[in-house]
Amino acid sequence: MRIVIVSDIHANFVALETVLAAAGSFDALWCLGDTIGYGPKPNECIAAMMQHADVAISGNHDLACLGKVDLSDFNPDARRANIWNGN
Repeated sequence: MRIVIVSDIHANFVALETVLAAAGSFDALWCLGDTIGYGPKPNECIAAMMQHADVAISGNHDLACLGKVDLSDFNPDARRANIWNGN
């Protein structure tokens, strides 16, 4: 069984597409969190994970966007990105 594991995508859809293309065929994809974050394409990355991921967990950036982690623990850039992602 061939499993692709991705994490720390941080809304970088171009990189995610590149990784998925390079992975070729696989039996399962596991996403270990931080699908959103600093990059410009959070919606596209979430949609791709909904399409491809058999297992997905939330990272701290994902949880912060949902209001489940205090943004005061984040550096200023991460805080701004999460505020933007939450809108």
